[in-house]
Amino acid sequence: MPVEIIHGDADTIVPMHIHAEELIKDIPNGALTRLPGMGHMPHHADPQAVVDAIDRAAARAGLR
Repeated sequence: MPVEIIHGDADTIVPMHIHAEELIKDIPNGALTRLPGMGHMPHHADPQAVVDAIDRAAARAGLR
């Protein structure tokens, strides 16, 4: 199953090395998108990045 992880590299609430970088190691078909200068909850600050990630996952799943 394709999984997309979006994480801001300036997140001090849940730093990337604690969450996203560990999770991606366990997902064979995963992709991690690092958003430069972005803090916690990037889906509010950059909703298009989330839409793009959904589209990439759907394409890798053969749905687009």
